Amino acid sequence: MDLFIKITQENSLKFSTAIRFVNFVTLTRDAIVETSLAEKPPTLPNSVVRFLSKVLEIEPVEVEILWDILGDFAWSSAIQYEVSKSDIEAFRAYGLEMGVGYRDIYPPYRACAVPSCILYGTRLTDHFKHKATLFTLAEGALPIYTHSLRCRGCRTSYYHNYRVDNATSSRLYYDGVPDVIQVAMHYYIESTLLESFATYMLFAWVSSTNCARIYNMKDADPFLLNTKYHGCTLSLDDNDDNDNHHGTWQTSLRLTSVFVFDGFLLYSLLRHHDEQDTILSLPHDTTQSLRLNAALEAQNKQMEGTGQEYWAHACDICLKLSKNSHGDTVKMQAAVSDGDTIGHYCCGVRNCRNPLPSMRAFWCHEHASMADLCVVKGCGRPRVLPHRTCSDHHTVEKQYHARGNSLFVLRNRLEAARAFTSSLDSMPVDPSALAEECSTVENADNEEDSEEVKMGKRLRAQFARSRTSNEQLIIRPCGVIVSRTTCFGSEAISAVEEFVRKTFPTAASMPEYFFYDKNCLLWRYVQRRHQEHWKYTAMPVDVFHHNSKHKASDVDCQLHCNPAGFPEIITPDGHWIFNTSIAEQTNGWFGKYQAIVRDMEVVRFNFFLDEMIKRRNRVIIAQLKRDGHSPILMDKEALLA
Repeated sequence: MDLFIKITQENSLKFSTAIRFVNFVTLTRDAIVETSLAEKPPTLPNSVVRFLSKVLEIEPVEVEILWDILGDFAWSSAIQYEVSKSDIEAFRAYGLEMGVGYRDIYPPYRACAVPSCILYGTRLTDHFKHKATLFTLAEGALPIYTHSLRCRGCRTSYYHNYRVDNATSSRLYYDGVPDVIQVAMHYYIESTLLESFATYMLFAWVSSTNCARIYNMKDADPFLLNTKYHGCTLSLDDNDDNDNHHGTWQTSLRLTSVFVFDGFLLYSLLRHHDEQDTILSLPHDTTQSLRLNAALEAQNKQMEGTGQEYWAHACDICLKLSKNSHGDTVKMQAAVSDGDTIGHYCCGVRNCRNPLPSMRAFWCHEHASMADLCVVKGCGRPRVLPHRTCSDHHTVEKQYHARGNSLFVLRNRLEAARAFTSSLDSMPVDPSALAEECSTVENADNEEDSEEVKMGKRLRAQFARSRTSNEQLIIRPCGVIVSRTTCFGSEAISAVEEFVRKTFPTAASMPEYFFYDKNCLLWRYVQRRHQEHWKYTAMPVDVFHHNSKHKASDVDCQLHCNPAGFPEIITPDGHWIFNTSIAEQTNGWFGKYQAIVRDMEVVRFNFFLDEMIKRRNRVIIAQLKRDGHSPILMDKEALLA
């Protein structure tokens, strides 16, 4: 304090000016260091001097005097300074034109970190600076400068999140999850903001498009509206055609759905590699969408079957211990399976698992020749261009397209309704007559529809792109999702059985009780093919489905799948000891992602759903701990041995 008073007395400076000088030195620390090493530079860069001169309203020579006197104190000060909006506005008003932004982004390295480089440990001198945008949680969208450094020896380039290996042209990300993640060229998002987006997606089923809209309308800093930056007016218009690329500031301050989703994907990958203590490596010379594909696909492969984090979960809700007649402890663990009609686009050939060459493709590369054939099922004749049918089936195609051009039908109905209403103005209204009239119109419509249905039964055609049948889940009775897979053509018994064996690949890992609404069909299939793998697993159907969907005359179903045949898992008052309805309850959460994922490319579709499952499992585990259920992870290696 005495030092501040002495400075202000000797140099005729205000006390508040000296305090603000120290604060702004803290905010511009990276700009002061720039390409130097960590020690305090003897002089301030010219851009910082001019910026501080403008902000503090003093002469540049006075800024240099303050640096000489207060520089050591400001540089070593550990005081936590709370940034105000006026400080941020100062950077916007004066800093940007000087090349200094609030929260500019720098690489964490100032010296080469490649041990094999001849300049290893030497200061990096090749410095590059670009205009960029940083989207933050608390401070809105910020115009910033992003900086990168390059080693003259090994030509390795250092960025905020990663370094680029010149020999392999690959991005090697640094350890841990960074506080700011680059989601596109010159666009960055705070990890805390990406985490909030992931939370919206998990609990409220908010799409990336709506996350961006919410941010632009609610969370972006209102001071950005119609604010001028060095002759550049920036706005937060949600119009996709307005990229705010005007004047001298070249990056938009409007968050887009692409930035949100690519940021979510990259953030999730970095979290995963941090948890696995591995390094994420991505190709550098490609687009952002293609750059992520290989890493996402590798993660998807890892999640198949036994890959979920809580695959080996057990708690007192899903695992019961009891004594048998011999006094031995008996383990009873259950799993429940069900499907939900969420799907992605796939090849038009039934059960084909090949990826589509593009999101608009109807066929995979292997079945591309199908595009030249009539789309009517069973026809097989070449189509007649520009139609998608052969000459015999043009009528079917015409009827298909007519369904989308029925405005004249709606108009006729509207006119009829108006005429009917005007005729009632001069007579008493008879509610029964109105009901009868409406019933007549509805019946007429049903007759037309029935004729179309009849025609559809005779001639079936596939004009639209095909979708997969459903997503199949295996869930513990406590709600932890063990595994997920895609059923392509249908929820076939063979596909479900293969999914179970992939999820529980050893007899030791198989649950003692497996609940599935089609267990009688599954039991017959198992008896013919994989009886040994299932020999210690009972296959009851839950009470609801057994009463409503299974015939009393089916002897095998009654003997092997009737829940009454398993008294050990039924309480004396007739209730299950396991929650066999957990699949339907989980589908209430899982099924709401249909609107979000319906148009996703398959790699992102799988990654997104697996990530949501992983996050939901963590929430359930935390809740189980709070409720005193003591969840544990069993020995996975022993179960799979």
